[in-house]
Amino acid sequence: LALAAAGCSGLAAALSQAAMAGTARPSTLFNLELAFWGLPLVVFGCLRGGLRKIFAGWQLLTLAPVVLQATGGLLVSALVKQHGGVAMGLCSVAGIGVSVVVDATLTKQLPSVRQICAAALCVLSVAAHRCGAR
Repeated sequence: LALAAAGCSGLAAALSQAAMAGTARPSTLFNLELAFWGLPLVVFGCLRGGLRKIFAGWQLLTLAPVVLQATGGLLVSALVKQHGGVAMGLCSVAGIGVSVVVDATLTKQLPSVRQICAAALCVLSVAAHRCGAR
């Protein structure tokens, strides 16, 4: 599942980069277009389950991940337009490090060996990419 998600993300980044390359069109407009194409799924979900059912159990704090995800989407599209999909991948790698720190803070537990290894591999991959850029 993780490989499929990574493959979809990489393909989406490459296609987004190709779609925005060499155009003066703002990346926020590109995001709006993508959201527009996802709108039928939202409408279908509302018709099928009802708006109240979809938002059942939501609290004000539930909006935090939604807002963060939306903000991240806008930042990622701007990054892909300006620097390409590889830069987005490097930011995703850095996100793993942030996730380790946040998870350790929230759970009040030290990172697991798996998390430490993942973070170390992230640092190594970013370092290897930076060395290759010189």
